[in-house]
This record gives sequence, C-alpha cells and structure tokens, in this order.
Amino acid sequence: MSEKEQIQDKQIQELRKWCGWKLVKQKRIINPDTDREFLELSHWVDPEGDEWGTDKPIELNELFKWAVPKPLDLNPDVRKIQSITFDFGRCSIIDIEGKEYFGENKDPALALFQAIYQVIKESKQ
Repeated sequence: MSEKEQIQDKQIQELRKWCGWKLVKQKRIINPDTDREFLELSHWVDPEGDEWGTDKPIELNELFKWAVPKPLDLNPDVRKIQSITFDFGRCSIIDIEGKEYFGENKDPALALFQAIYQVIKESKQ
C-alpha cells in the first residue's frame, strides 16, 4: 500500500468514526458451550448495527446516507450544505454561506469523500 493510500485509508477511518461507525478490534473469544477458542476479526459496525469488513471501500450510498447529513447533527455551527455537484472527476460542496469544498478523483465516491473530509477538518477547528 502506497503512502497516499495509507493516508486515504486513515481519513476514511476518521470519516466513518465521525459518522458514528464503530471499529471493533480483532480479539480472541472462547465459546462457553464448547470451550473452543476462535479469533473474531476486526470489522466495522455502522450506526444501524450492520457489520462490514475493514476492507470495505467507501461508496456513494454510504456517503449520502451517513456523511452528507452529519455536519449539522454533530456541530450546529457547521453550515448547512446547499448543493453537491459532480463534474468530470471533481466534486464540489457549497454551503448556505457560499463556502466551497472540493474533491477530485475519477471515482465519484472518493471525490465526494475528499470534499466531505474538508468539512470535517473545518468543523474540528
């Protein structure tokens, strides 16, 4: 995995945590009925309780369901999103005050992710 991919992976983890997903770490579990030990692998649990592997790529449906409405839920000071546009590998989010956040990638999900990540960074300041 390249350094750029590692950075993006950390940012995706941060975004999922920001949206209420929980990362369950790998652990050893003993079945009380059989006294057998097994390994539960690390995985994500979304706010609805569904479990996903840690290698789950970011998807547009996930972003629109969890990330787009989240800024206002978490921080009323973060401005509402007025529009989201996609144009030739570029995503633009404009808030009600006209501030624009950008993301660029051939994959529209990653372009939207990058723009939303800018919103996250601003809300932490």
